[in-house]
Amino acid sequence: MPTVKGFKGIRYNPEKIEDFSKVLAPPYDVISPAEQQELMDMDPLNVVRLVLPKGETDVKYERAAKTFRDWFVNDTLIQDKEPSIYPYYQEFELGGRKYTRKGFIARVKLEDFSTKKILPHELTFPKHKQDRLKLNTACKANMSPVFSVYSDPEGDTERAIEGKLGAPIFDVTTADGVRNMLWRISDEDVISRVAGRLEDTSFLIADGHHRYET
Repeated sequence: MPTVKGFKGIRYNPEKIEDFSKVLAPPYDVISPAEQQELMDMDPLNVVRLVLPKGETDVKYERAAKTFRDWFVNDTLIQDKEPSIYPYYQEFELGGRKYTRKGFIARVKLEDFSTKKILPHELTFPKHKQDRLKLNTACKANMSPVFSVYSDPEGDTERAIEGKLGAPIFDVTTADGVRNMLWRISDEDVISRVAGRLEDTSFLIADGHHRYET
């Protein structure tokens, strides 16, 4: 059974960001060099400066770390004071139909794949793992989450979470038409209920194998 807990998330300070759509970015490994530059030009506070720093040498990791520290100093980034889980919903249209993808961000204990608690589905490469390791080590933080899916046929986890949803931390639609909504739940009872409902399931990594193995 995967071990799920809350954590003190680091996020953008709403008082410092005029337009959240300009500071978000796709997953780092699908961003082309041209898109990387477009994101950097869009807003000096775009997260691409942290998740995909520009450069050909290891200096880029130290540059990302300095940016990360600077954004803390000037309150661009803030850290929550209580361990929390962060429900994250995305609304989008595909093939003329509207969908909502529902999930949450939490702290999960790393497990060896042999335990079958966390399941992979693709091979990894040392070069890519080294890249993420150098970034995380320089910044002393995990810059991108591991995206996993799990079975919840009765919707127990969803009900536990949605019973505590209020106003989202942010609600923004990006240029690709996807509406992104993020909440924070620090209620210990809710976090325990969510963790308990996931005790008998396994997580399948959908994206983030290199980050998981780093």
